[in-house]
Amino acid sequence: MIFFSDDDALSLVARNALGVDNFDSHFSLKPYADGIVKKCGGLPLALIALGRLLRTKKDEVEHWKEVLNSEIWRLNNEDGILLALRLSYHDLSAPLKRLFAYCSLFPKDFLFDKEDLVLLWMAEGFLQQATPNDSTEEQCLGRKFFDELLSRSFFQHAPNNESLFVMHDLMNDLATSVGGEFFVRLDGEAKKDIGVERLKYRYMSFVRETYVTYEKFKGFAEAIKLRTFLATSVGKVESWRSCYLSGLEKVQNAIYAHEANFSEKRLSELELVWGDELNDSRNDMLEKEVLNELKPCHDKLIKLKLMSYGGSEFPKWVGDPSFLHLNHVSISGCQRCTSIPPLGQLSSLKELFIQGLNAVEVVGFELFGTVQAFPTLEILSFRDMRGWKKWSGAVFPRLQKLLIYSCPNLVEVTLEALPSLNDLELDNCDSGVLRSLVEVASAVTKLDIEGISGLNDVVWGGVIEYLGAVEELSTGECNEIRYVVKSDADASKILVKLRTLVVVGCDNLVSIGEKEEEDICRSNLLTSLRTLKVSQCKNMERCSCPDGVEELTVSYCSSMTVVSFRKGGQEKVRSVRIWNCWNLLEKEWGGEKTNNRSSMPMLEYVFIRDWPNLKSIIELNCLVHLTELKIYDCENLESFPDTLKSLKKLEIIRCPKLEVSFPGDNLTSLKELIIRECPRMDASLLRS
Repeated sequence: MIFFSDDDALSLVARNALGVDNFDSHFSLKPYADGIVKKCGGLPLALIALGRLLRTKKDEVEHWKEVLNSEIWRLNNEDGILLALRLSYHDLSAPLKRLFAYCSLFPKDFLFDKEDLVLLWMAEGFLQQATPNDSTEEQCLGRKFFDELLSRSFFQHAPNNESLFVMHDLMNDLATSVGGEFFVRLDGEAKKDIGVERLKYRYMSFVRETYVTYEKFKGFAEAIKLRTFLATSVGKVESWRSCYLSGLEKVQNAIYAHEANFSEKRLSELELVWGDELNDSRNDMLEKEVLNELKPCHDKLIKLKLMSYGGSEFPKWVGDPSFLHLNHVSISGCQRCTSIPPLGQLSSLKELFIQGLNAVEVVGFELFGTVQAFPTLEILSFRDMRGWKKWSGAVFPRLQKLLIYSCPNLVEVTLEALPSLNDLELDNCDSGVLRSLVEVASAVTKLDIEGISGLNDVVWGGVIEYLGAVEELSTGECNEIRYVVKSDADASKILVKLRTLVVVGCDNLVSIGEKEEEDICRSNLLTSLRTLKVSQCKNMERCSCPDGVEELTVSYCSSMTVVSFRKGGQEKVRSVRIWNCWNLLEKEWGGEKTNNRSSMPMLEYVFIRDWPNLKSIIELNCLVHLTELKIYDCENLESFPDTLKSLKKLEIIRCPKLEVSFPGDNLTSLKELIIRECPRMDASLLRS
């Protein structure tokens, strides 16, 4: 913070009050100016503010005397600098005082846009008394009031953008102080526990954080006088166009929502939240009327979220095509709604999230509307739609990602085409949904399925024929599948682009290929595969890896005894992770040595954990590229390679039988060594 000398401070007051550099021609005012300078402590902001306060007084000595001798200087609970600013505030008219106090809702370093701030003042009704029923006059008056505050240094031009404005930290402190009766801001600096005081506040704001707990807002259910709740962010001019309004189930009359004047609020983000508990006291018609009155100005809205709305249908403005810029819509927990609004008519909509609309049974024409639907939609998500049974509709021309989670009763899907879809995720759904979707989505490159009911080998065999473009395939808890591909399948048509395969928790999976005697590693299937991960497949006894695999992970497969490759097929393997496969045989993991040459010559990373049958890893000696080796909980491991010249990181933990002593020059590249709970390890190794 910069402080001026007395001479410089006196000159600053003269320039702002009188338009001159000194008091030579205003000698009668100089004694009062000297006293004011001393009280301001040399702070430029206070000097400028008081100078501009005195600018209207000119040579009126009595006014300068009043400022110097004001009772405000005698307040003991603030320092002189803040008292000087309070004196400047005290000189404002009543309307200006309220407008300034309103600005306490915004955090320090916030960037103000003059026009938007004026519109907020208008929306709050602060300008109506002077210019009833004339919004143009209101706006002109608001601009005049802003300019007055700017001229008195309550605002300053932003350092890097003359079109925006900032409020000095001390001015923000002053606004917070004078606005304390009706205004409160929740942020890191504001009071954290406002207790019973919340009952009196009419205007609240919340400075958004990366993480925030629900408890922070819980008490505001009792804020019965609350009219406005703003969500803001430090430094972002657009952030104050965001509005978060909760507790709407307590609104007893739609006229209260009407008085909030939302149609004049040029919001970019609007989040409306009703209570989670849906009971007989909730009037669905009243809630619809309230939501109807909360329609914001359509020309700015970008993001809309509706949570736990208790009406049986949505008012017409939700989905109205006049919202030309609306690109994100989220509707969740609206349990009484029997249909989804016509969101397909929103010309800019890119992201749509629907969750917990349990009364919806059919999704069809009412969602799409009457003209070409969803021209820009890229992400579509349905979750927890327990009553949903049927989905029909036209083309989603630009849809790239589709998620359907926990919609167990959805069995009929008839869509025309999903030409741009490349990411499909299904969880806890019927196999018919999967089959119907892949048939109209030939461009899918990433498929993630979990808990698909009725997905047996026959159904899966039909699905897989449509996965020619898939590069990433993840299956979880699909317990009726016994194998991933048929061994006699046409290799030129089945998963020809697949690079990553993840199989997790498929209890009845026996092998990657259909038959052990016609094992996948003895065919030319899945030759494009580079990453294979198999986990928690309790009945899988062997993992036969296709040629070309570079990254292999096998974990928690309690019946696994063999991990195999076709001869020469493991030469591209760079990473191996094996853990908690308790029955895996020592020599059956593809890492054996032949003709003094490792079968995995390109191996760079090895992680082994909880492998009781493993006694030796001597064969790793020939791995000239191995840079990282981790071995945990191998209770019977006894021998260790004596030459690992490329190794940079070595971790050995809880291997009680391992007893190793080898010269330091065998670990010439080692940079990190961790050995724990290995009682037989030679002390010389630890010292090295």
